[in-house]
Amino acid sequence: MDWTLIISSLVSLGVDRETIANEVGCSRSLVNALAQGKRGKRLSYEIGTKLLGLQERVAAKNAGYEQPLDPFVKGGVRGGLTASSEFEFPPRRPLTGPASFAG
Repeated sequence: MDWTLIISSLVSLGVDRETIANEVGCSRSLVNALAQGKRGKRLSYEIGTKLLGLQERVAAKNAGYEQPLDPFVKGGVRGGLTASSEFEFPPRRPLTGPASFAG
């Protein structure tokens, strides 16, 4: 993951580095080091997921949405599918021995 791009996109959307650090729960020096590419090769899972979540929330808010977009919620960015009515999985074929893996 390129944390430099994520932090620069957040800054370009109007979030300063201090706010990023407060939202993610890390130090501002870590955010600065990530932005400069000096750190981030082994970033913790918790900080990484919080950074990605923050980017998603800020991008959604700037696009006019209050909540992050979900492809299975009506009106979501990826087509507005609802889990109940607009999309159905095809019926499953019964498995019948080794020939079933041939396709």
